[in-house]
Amino acid sequence: MDTNTPTTNKQAQGQKSLITGIHMVSVSVRSLPTSRPFYQSVLGLVKTTHDDRVNADVYELPGSTAPLAVHEQQANDGSRPPGTVSGIILYVDDVARAASEIAKHGGRITDPAEKTSTGSVFATVADPEGNEFLLTQK
Repeated sequence: MDTNTPTTNKQAQGQKSLITGIHMVSVSVRSLPTSRPFYQSVLGLVKTTHDDRVNADVYELPGSTAPLAVHEQQANDGSRPPGTVSGIILYVDDVARAASEIAKHGGRITDPAEKTSTGSVFATVADPEGNEFLLTQK
């Protein structure tokens, strides 16, 4: 992929993008204490905080304002099994509407919009090739 090639900016052409930003990148692990040496020593990432609500270490990603959340999966949290997906979480204005638009245009809704116990709204969608993304609202 040539990252030096200019891309077309839909906003410059007057088209509104369905995606309004990136919230974070997230991965699920079986054990935070076991995973910490890899993310801190091997990858050299700096842990900025620990989110007790979802039992996740949050790391700064160099060159990005979006963080990496390393989430220790709990038995009843409903996320994908550790090691099966890296979560790219994108901001949208309306989760249910965005998921519906994606489904209308060749994608599919993997998990419909749902409000979590923390009050956040998430939906999982997939592109036509099956690559999954999480959608949330600011």
